[in-house]
Amino acid sequence: MSDNQRRVYCRILFLAICAFPTAFVGYWICHPQTARGWEKTLQAQLGVTTSIDSIETPGPYVTILRGLEFTDPELGTLFKAVEAKIEFGQDKNVISIPYRVQGLNNKGVACLIKKVNENLIRAHRVDKPWRIQFDKNTVISQDLAVDVADLRAGEFLPQFPMSELNLDITPLADGTRADLRFKVPMSNAPDNVVQCALVRSEEHGHKMGFTSNTVALPCWLVSDVIPIVSSSFGTEAKFVGLVEVEPTPGKREVNINGTFHQVDLDRSFPIPSGDQRFGQIELQNLRFVNSVVKSGDGWIHQGSEPSMRINPIELYSLTRQIAPTQAIRSALELRNRVVDQKIYR
Repeated sequence: MSDNQRRVYCRILFLAICAFPTAFVGYWICHPQTARGWEKTLQAQLGVTTSIDSIETPGPYVTILRGLEFTDPELGTLFKAVEAKIEFGQDKNVISIPYRVQGLNNKGVACLIKKVNENLIRAHRVDKPWRIQFDKNTVISQDLAVDVADLRAGEFLPQFPMSELNLDITPLADGTRADLRFKVPMSNAPDNVVQCALVRSEEHGHKMGFTSNTVALPCWLVSDVIPIVSSSFGTEAKFVGLVEVEPTPGKREVNINGTFHQVDLDRSFPIPSGDQRFGQIELQNLRFVNSVVKSGDGWIHQGSEPSMRINPIELYSLTRQIAPTQAIRSALELRNRVVDQKIYR
């Protein structure tokens, strides 16, 4: 090897080992990230008002946001975290939240999901996979301002604890996919994982799949996360089952298979004081296409009374929600007419 070749190789080696890393670190030091800059970035990406108290950058690929808060003009605080750690990786970026977050309620969660859907998923702004993980158990409360009328004397504001909450956002060839997973430690199946997937693509439009995996979830939470489920089941109602929404060219298909427990029947039909006020609605493989029932069946169970079949057509309202009011009223009115006829005879 000639002297000229040695000099060239030494220069390349010096640039690779010393000059490039030093220049990169120098640029990073001279151009520090600021809380204001992160506020603007997150607000532009998510579409929600963002405030950050301070930041820390322990390394070129790690940023810690302290005092992170998302707010909405109408709902107020949507989400507040003492600390959020962002790690930028080659294959995936990870946001980890080490402490329990504050201010989460059903309306705020629905608002955040809507903003993520509108600003990230539909806009295809995700260039690599992201994971948002909550290291501590998370508690979501029911929005008091909206649902206080549903509380009775002596009742407390409903709360819903969850653990191992993770949100994965993945870019697709023609769209974006978001997967939400969590466990419910105080449930009937604490080891089962609840899953909700949201896919937005040019070919299939907006698809949604949800399964409780045998875990009973409060309807006041489900109705905000899954818009086709209404909040007219009562504050104590829970849902176990799966829901799928799949748009195809020229039509919108909804599939639901599950059971609503502790449904407040008195909200739909006056229940005599001596009768069981709460019941359950069982939906068996119901399939709606453009709000028209194509298959499946439904039943109401009230205490020890015989099961009452409900008309699936009356379950799906004009607002494209599973709203049981009319179906419950019709079933109970029919049963009462049959009972009255038997007594008269």
